Amino acid sequence: MTIDLRSWTGALAAFLSGILAAVALTNPARMRWPVTEPQSKIDQWISSQSTSVVVGAIVAVGACAYLQHRGSRRRAWAFVYSGVVVLILIRFLAAEEVGLDLLTVLGFAKTIAAGLILGGAVAASWDSRLGRNLLIIGVVSTWLAAQSSTGDLIPVSTSSIGEPAWALLLLTLICAVACAVTDDSELRISESEPGVAAAALAVVTGLALTQRILSSVVDRQENPPTFSGWLVMVASTLAVLTLTCSA
Repeated sequence: MTIDLRSWTGALAAFLSGILAAVALTNPARMRWPVTEPQSKIDQWISSQSTSVVVGAIVAVGACAYLQHRGSRRRAWAFVYSGVVVLILIRFLAAEEVGLDLLTVLGFAKTIAAGLILGGAVAASWDSRLGRNLLIIGVVSTWLAAQSSTGDLIPVSTSSIGEPAWALLLLTLICAVACAVTDDSELRISESEPGVAAAALAVVTGLALTQRILSSVVDRQENPPTFSGWLVMVASTLAVLTLTCSA
């Protein structure tokens, strides 16, 4: 059996892109970081996260719609690796000791980059069953991992599960660049079913917003039971898988 290396590279890039986007759209948990700022400033910083996630989702929708209209897979993968480059820069900046004001700005930049990555990955890979499934698995598995993480203090970061690992960032960048370079310029994003990519993106961004809203409810509880967080994630996972199968 002949192995289609280009398809497998695209599927791997979609999977890694899903993981990165999920990390960027994971809300920070309250009382998990050793922050010494005034409580009012901490509350303002935490409340800004929901807005930044919405901004990221809007960017993802706009990016996917634009790429679907242009029909260029290379351009779609260019959106992905451009977003990864931004996340790499944020990774450098977050490694330094920064205040909550800069951390808020980095949070918005992070979710905008995640929107570019998510929109580009969906547009480029959604008409591939393998790519579509791996993209969803990457998003959902990352949120499940975030939900099951412990409450130990971690260094100040733009994400409750920390910044993306260097290996993840570099592998995603390499795969996205490889897809952009090797994709046939005549192999266009399918325009025969323009609603497919839009429906797929609605499912993924809908999961992102649902995860953010429901998890924020859990985070606001003084002592949230463990099963509550898992219930949120299982319900969200079932919803996205149902919508994906029916899309």
